Amino acid sequence: MEPLDAPYLLIRDLCKHYPEGAQVRTVLQGASLAVCKGEMVAILGKSGSGKTTLLNLISGVDRVDCGEIFLEGVRLTGMDEAARTIFRRQRIGFVFQFFNLIPTLTVWENIILPLELNDLTSNADFNRARGLLAEVGLAGREKAFPDRLSGGEQQRVAIARALVHNPALVLADEPTGNLDEETGQQVMALLDRLTRGSGKTMILVTHSAEAASFADRVFSLHEGRLVAVNGHK
Repeated sequence: MEPLDAPYLLIRDLCKHYPEGAQVRTVLQGASLAVCKGEMVAILGKSGSGKTTLLNLISGVDRVDCGEIFLEGVRLTGMDEAARTIFRRQRIGFVFQFFNLIPTLTVWENIILPLELNDLTSNADFNRARGLLAEVGLAGREKAFPDRLSGGEQQRVAIARALVHNPALVLADEPTGNLDEETGQQVMALLDRLTRGSGKTMILVTHSAEAASFADRVFSLHEGRLVAVNGHK
């Protein structure tokens, strides 16, 4: 058990290796990071540097080869797959580069999906979803399907979906990577406002220095380790 004053998210000495034919590729080697509650941290790195792998380890999608992850004092790396799945569903929200909306569901059905998966179906829960729909500027579009929305509008739906179940942590994987520069800035401003307004902690993975400029701290992934980027803000 971590002490009471432990960081909200603690990543300690993470290692991850993948087999590539007869070789083994090291993606993460001793990556460590401590994040405070309500903080936004951006992680920069070239393609293949391990940014998405790091998010997959934090969320429990993949298992670490060594090291530990604590979120809200809970040791995620000590859980089995079933427990990680439940914890991820309840306490983590995701925003992806390609939106990952379900095309056969309406805007409203996509947004409330995390509520239904977590048996959060009270009037208060649905009112929170309606409030988020309005905050992302899509009130009145509840019955629209994703293919009727622009890329920016789809990402706004994805942001509402990521926040609707009140997660402890939001993981954003290249959230502006599939958008033009102007729309990307608008989406980052919205994501920043909504996460900070609700006191959420966020890890942002991005290639974009403009997106990273919204963060409190910026790190780069270099040779499997997280290195602070000096001069940010």
